[in-house]
Amino acid sequence: MSEIAGSTATSDDLAARVVQEYVNDSGATTYTLAARHRVSRHRVWTILKAAEVDTRRRWPERQPATPEVVAAYQAGSTIERIAEDSGLSYRFVRNGLLAAGVTLRPRKRAVAPCPPGMISAYERGASIRQLAAKYGHSYNVTRTMLLNDGVTLRSRGVGPSMVGDQ
Repeated sequence: MSEIAGSTATSDDLAARVVQEYVNDSGATTYTLAARHRVSRHRVWTILKAAEVDTRRRWPERQPATPEVVAAYQAGSTIERIAEDSGLSYRFVRNGLLAAGVTLRPRKRAVAPCPPGMISAYERGASIRQLAAKYGHSYNVTRTMLLNDGVTLRSRGVGPSMVGDQ
């Protein structure tokens, strides 16, 4: 180890401390150790490699979510809301729910309501493509807006075309 870490006793002491802290402190990274000991990250990496320390960090096993988190999710709360309320990350809450065997709901994207005039233009015969171009949305977003606002869609090609830009 002294070949890589240096030939002085202080380098050997540094190497021993770095290895011990990396192995015993599950949160220690090469970045934190470099900052703590005022050496480069490369130096920490070299010390760990010379000591044949496994430097590959593995994610801990998923811990099941608490019964309170599961109950909140099953009552309709979103993962985002649970994470925000509990001070946890989205990923931690999501993984906890999965580990607890909860089937996740599909994510829903919020779509704005139809702008004024869109529904009446559709009912007067405008196509979804015409409305999409007029209001600056994609075909799918325009269609979803109409459906969310309770409009019954016509079959394809049915109804008069909208004449001009009303």
